[in-house]
Amino acid sequence: MKRMKTAHVILFALTMVFAIAACGIAAPQADIVLAWWGNPTRNERTERAVDLFMQQFGQVKVELQTAGWDDYWLAIGADAAARQLPTVIQQDWAYIEQYAANGHLLDLSEFVESGLIDTSNIADAVVNLGRVAAAEGLFALSIGMNGGAMIYDKTLTDELGITINHNMSIGDFVNISREIYEKSGVRTLWAYGDPSNPLENMLRANGIIMMSPEGLGGTVEDYVPFFELLKQGIDEGWHMTVADGTGREGMGEDPMVLNDPNPARRSWMGLYWSNQLTGLQEAAGDTKVLDLTTYPSNNPGASNLIRSSMYFSISTHGTREQQEAGAALINFWNNDIEANKVLAAERGLFVSTAVMEALQGEMPAALAMQSDYLDMMAVNSSPPNPPRPAGAAQVVDLLRTLCEQVANGAVTPQAAAERLFGEGNTMIRDAQ
Repeated sequence: MKRMKTAHVILFALTMVFAIAACGIAAPQADIVLAWWGNPTRNERTERAVDLFMQQFGQVKVELQTAGWDDYWLAIGADAAARQLPTVIQQDWAYIEQYAANGHLLDLSEFVESGLIDTSNIADAVVNLGRVAAAEGLFALSIGMNGGAMIYDKTLTDELGITINHNMSIGDFVNISREIYEKSGVRTLWAYGDPSNPLENMLRANGIIMMSPEGLGGTVEDYVPFFELLKQGIDEGWHMTVADGTGREGMGEDPMVLNDPNPARRSWMGLYWSNQLTGLQEAAGDTKVLDLTTYPSNNPGASNLIRSSMYFSISTHGTREQQEAGAALINFWNNDIEANKVLAAERGLFVSTAVMEALQGEMPAALAMQSDYLDMMAVNSSPPNPPRPAGAAQVVDLLRTLCEQVANGAVTPQAAAERLFGEGNTMIRDAQ
């Protein structure tokens, strides 16, 4: 079958293959909390999957705790400081390092060895995505795989007679953005939101790791082109202004999804991760068809990446019974076929070959598109960067501010790069 055939391509290219299910797992009686950042689609599917878990494990009661990305990490940070973290925490690669180093995450190795979390058919490369340099142990387990993706309004590009090809260069991207703006008035959203994604992608093209415990990689001059591209878009009119491109809440207000009658407040694309296609398409409804392609890059093979979309970790703050129940939930999450029918890989492509094989005939269009996309990416990509160090969140906040200042004409691209490099290095080094 095509899905299983192409999954072997991913294994050959990146040794990133997925797990097989386990049965007969026991869990103690316990009340636990599952926390995640989400959106309406993810929240509804999570609730249904947890209901299935509690039906199977009647002795475990799961309390649900969710918020948007920014509010989630503020809450988790406060919980960590108070040593009151939820039992099972949805984790991101940008935060695992610091939470493990500070003793907040449980080493899952003993649960893997006992079989409570079955990884017997998960490739070592997938398991090892939950290991970090800051501490010895397995502090997270992947619950989905994805790749960096430029998601775009295919209905619009088709109407305009514009073809979007994979692995476009930065120059191609600028030309397409300019053409779409001239023909429709719809703009491009390159920089706001989380601008570290496109910046990191540009740096990877030159073999530079953006952030490590030593600070920012490269030199000041390596960061100038990113800000120059933003300024060019603002000056030529094809990039969204700060006023029109920021302050949106949730996928339903995403400028690519929202059908604003003013084309200047709409974007034809956004820079996301492949698993976000499902939620964005559901938010768009039947008003438009979305598609996905690679981030623009002058060296796609170096920029493109496949990684764990997100993880589950278990906190060290709970009781032994809660931790064992949390391990049973993680195992169920990755391996139960019925649960994954509900979850539909919204958090990233299935990490179980058994689930993939069982559900490939039932995958919705958005999920099939993600699968095909990762197959394509696997043969032209490079390993993901290491987890970001402590202080990285402050650097991203600074970068977001600098992007808005460049767009508003308050600072030049050169000045923005100098400030990012200088202050960013200090933020990271002070946090170690």
